[in-house]
Amino acid sequence: REQRIRLKMKIWNRRKWMRLVCGLSILGICSFAAPVFAADTSGERQEESVTSMDEEGNMKKVESGPKLIENPEGPNKSRTGEPQVVNFRTKNNAVTEFIEQETAKPGYTNGAYGADAVYLGYANGKYKFMLSGVVGWVKESEVQVVNLSQAKAVSCYEVNDGKLLHHIVQDMTTPGYATSLNNGPAPSYLEPGITYYSYDGHYFYRDYGVMVSDYRKDERGQSVNPEEPYYNYFQYLPMRSQSSYTGIEVNKMLDGTLKEGSKMKDTGELFVSNQNTYGVNALLMTGIAANESGWGLSNIAKNKNNLFGLDAVDSSPGESANYFASVSQCIQEFARKWMSKEYLNPKQWKYFGGFLGNKASGMNVKYASDPYWGEKAAAMAWNLDKSNGNKDAYKHTIAIKDKIGPGNIVNVRKDAATSSTVLFKTPEQGNCAYIVLNDKPTNKFFKIQSDGVL
Repeated sequence: REQRIRLKMKIWNRRKWMRLVCGLSILGICSFAAPVFAADTSGERQEESVTSMDEEGNMKKVESGPKLIENPEGPNKSRTGEPQVVNFRTKNNAVTEFIEQETAKPGYTNGAYGADAVYLGYANGKYKFMLSGVVGWVKESEVQVVNLSQAKAVSCYEVNDGKLLHHIVQDMTTPGYATSLNNGPAPSYLEPGITYYSYDGHYFYRDYGVMVSDYRKDERGQSVNPEEPYYNYFQYLPMRSQSSYTGIEVNKMLDGTLKEGSKMKDTGELFVSNQNTYGVNALLMTGIAANESGWGLSNIAKNKNNLFGLDAVDSSPGESANYFASVSQCIQEFARKWMSKEYLNPKQWKYFGGFLGNKASGMNVKYASDPYWGEKAAAMAWNLDKSNGNKDAYKHTIAIKDKIGPGNIVNVRKDAATSSTVLFKTPEQGNCAYIVLNDKPTNKFFKIQSDGVL
């Protein structure tokens, strides 16, 4: 029996977001040649040290040790009605594992990159939380639960100069934010001068406690945008898209950012040629490389020509990272193998959606322990695109499969009929993104850009 799933289509049209909700199946088609991408389940990182990022994409090293709040009151000693926060920053630069609520699949994160998660409950020695879009269960021995009033800072959003900024806490014991990410133009329903809270990046709240109340009921009705979820365009743009930029234009964008000695210098034509060969967006690949290699200046980039932190696990990034004979070889292998054959291949275990994403869906699920890895690469893309006139922003129409769980897998078929051949199936993760190629459905089917190679 064909699954009928709600698709939320967000269309950028004359500077306003429009949303269409349709109960439709989807049809696959692909105009690129082949697929590739790869990573380790324990996560990859580009350097021996943890980094932070500002809204312009500048990166710096930060302390990576544990940051525990003294005398935490915890969930059993909390004041009535006060929300609690889960502190994942309880160890050195290392992975913390969890089990996803809806799919029962294992996941992992690194508290040194994102310390705070919202606390949602307790059962059988595990705490329930939400972080970077994922709802999961983590062993109580792995984390710390504190009252909201005990945290010196928690992650939040604000509108500044028309941009939506995500302020991320990497240390709950110190006021302020280590990382602030550019999420692109702010949606109209968010106002300057107001602090907003969200742990999925789609629905925003003015009050932390109200947010917790909604999350515990698996609802979003008390958010400021219950009928208009926000999706960061470059974070959810499928990698099977094509950038508008030429290699020369990418080089010019990079020249305005790169410092002397960067391994990313003159790589624009490499990114574009590999995009055109393997069907992996050149601007997004550039954003991933910038994030993973610290704009081409990381030790792994300089010593191993490795721009993407490939096989660099948290426990020994410098030693475990792959060595490449040249930057050219690295980019080609990233596009051909790691992206097209692995992370963008619906039949590969690393596939959770062919877009950057977060810890709930997309490449970020398995590519990196940093819970905001996908958002950081998207921020790099926003900043690069802005420097050259925003040629890529909102170029495509994106549809979101927003249901989650084993019963919400959608067939992607060769033709617009339920009798047609099934090319592949969508992941069970929610918020999976696809490029829509037709303005109106045909026979109740959308035509989409295929993640798998046809």
